[in-house]
Amino acid sequence: MKKKKPLFTVVIPTYNRAKLLKKAIQSVINQTISDWELIIVDDGSTDDTRKVIIGFGDERIKYIFQEKKERSVARNIGIEKASGNYICFLDDDDFYLENHLSCFNTILTERNFPSIILRSGYCKEFVGGERKKTTNYNVQVHKNPVHFSAFNMCGVWSLCIPKDCLKEDKFP
Repeated sequence: MKKKKPLFTVVIPTYNRAKLLKKAIQSVINQTISDWELIIVDDGSTDDTRKVIIGFGDERIKYIFQEKKERSVARNIGIEKASGNYICFLDDDDFYLENHLSCFNTILTERNFPSIILRSGYCKEFVGGERKKTTNYNVQVHKNPVHFSAFNMCGVWSLCIPKDCLKEDKFP
């Protein structure tokens, strides 16, 4: 039986951050939709990274080891190995809220899965658990999207990008 292709591939590059990585992985597992695969590209870790990843025992998680080449190369390898139609990124010291992929899925479904890049907002979490939301783009308030992006963080971990858009344009 052929395995169904996931809608989303989440790519996490990591290096010697096994303890932080657990929360990032668990946040993907905790998504309210299950139409995803997780590719973790280990950039030459010498800690327990491999053991932590394998310990989750989830067949949707793929582990790839590479000799130290830095996170951009790791992200590019994750893109190459991705089978999802849309690529999302997560850093090993960050995490998704439970509805992160579901929100993207809702927009994509409503629009019949277009070839568009989506951006989420994000929260900064402070010691003690306080969270502060960032500003989302609003055409009535922010007249210039480039200006908005320049002054309001648009991290790679807030994006959902069609895989086709990443065939030629790679991380430098």
